[in-house]
Amino acid sequence: MTLYRRVFAVLAWITLGIQYGLFLKALTLAAILDRTVEYVSYFTIVTNFLIALAFSAPALAPESKAGRWWSAASPRGAVTVFALVVMIIYHLLLRALWHPEGLQLINDYMLHYVMPIAMLTDWLAFTPRGGLRWRDAVAWLVVPTVYGGWTLAHGAVSGFYPYPFMDVAKLGYPEVLLNMAGLVLGFLLPGLLLVRLDGLLARIRPQAA
Repeated sequence: MTLYRRVFAVLAWITLGIQYGLFLKALTLAAILDRTVEYVSYFTIVTNFLIALAFSAPALAPESKAGRWWSAASPRGAVTVFALVVMIIYHLLLRALWHPEGLQLINDYMLHYVMPIAMLTDWLAFTPRGGLRWRDAVAWLVVPTVYGGWTLAHGAVSGFYPYPFMDVAKLGYPEVLLNMAGLVLGFLLPGLLLVRLDGLLARIRPQAA
């Protein structure tokens, strides 16, 4: 378990670093700051940061406060749900909208497929069973809800919207808010399914290997 998490912790941080380097094409300080804010405004990036922390903290400092918190069932369940939603939305809605090549293509697969699958595998293999409750799936909605609020606020000031289905300039607030409501449901259903699966697995295998 520790080796697995250490390997994917390294891969997660390297992937985030490469993506930042690919994203950062400006040279002036003001432009660098703007691009950095845009970089962290993608939910894919937010999720991969959480994945990196979820792998790093328990592997490097398991007895620390952070290590124990990131080893708990609810934080790991939340990150797993976010990772699955990132993978599904990208695959179904976003992948056809652009055609990366070379290093960007490799990193694209790392961010949207490899790391989410690694997180799901970790949850299935190593996360303690039976620790999730239905209220956890609801509590996990705080993160995408805050993210949605940030996106609308930042977009209103900057004009930058990371995803086409959140582009107020093109779609208007009514349609974007409807899309966001659909996304909340898109996070809730996998969360409820994960909680249910956790309960079923707990009957078979009370503790993860």
